[in-house]
Amino acid sequence: MNSLLAGMASGMEDLMVVAAATVVTMAAAGWISSKKAPKEDDGSSSKKRRRWSLMSESMAHGTFPPTAKFDEAIINVVMVFDDHDKPTREEIVEKCVKTILQYERFSSVFDRKTSEAKILENLDPNDLVRVVPLSPYSCKSVDNLLKTNGYQACVPLAKAPRGNVLPWWEFVLLDNQEGYGKSAVVWRIHHSLGTELF
Repeated sequence: MNSLLAGMASGMEDLMVVAAATVVTMAAAGWISSKKAPKEDDGSSSKKRRRWSLMSESMAHGTFPPTAKFDEAIINVVMVFDDHDKPTREEIVEKCVKTILQYERFSSVFDRKTSEAKILENLDPNDLVRVVPLSPYSCKSVDNLLKTNGYQACVPLAKAPRGNVLPWWEFVLLDNQEGYGKSAVVWRIHHSLGTELF
């Protein structure tokens, strides 16, 4: 009798999990079907189509309530260079920023009030590269470079006013100006953009 009751309880738990998953799937499908269909590309736009997905939009709203005062989740991709190999700001703009800006999702800003993404017109690619001059001590090793500049990983991307006028990503050139040691380029991406990037 006990084994029968245990089997029934286990079966009920499985049914509840299936029911919960069905409800969540139906809610997501309903939300997607209620969204406006994207306009067809008439060829007038030079932007490549890579719009904000359902997952990205939900992450753009924030995982935690504002009262939690939780910092933005930002993906930091660090590329370290010996001084003679480091790229210039102009090279980063030409080879990286301008390429990324061709995609609609990376040249737009998500509005949390309307749940819509707006494409930023007349955006200056130079605004998406910050240069941080390094002290000689910071350049001695990769460990020093990352430890002394770790605060750069926490600079907000989506908060106003920056998050209203610039896309939620940037490049930071940790610039060794002494002529020896290490330099780095950090590509910083808000997690709502990075969810389907990697």
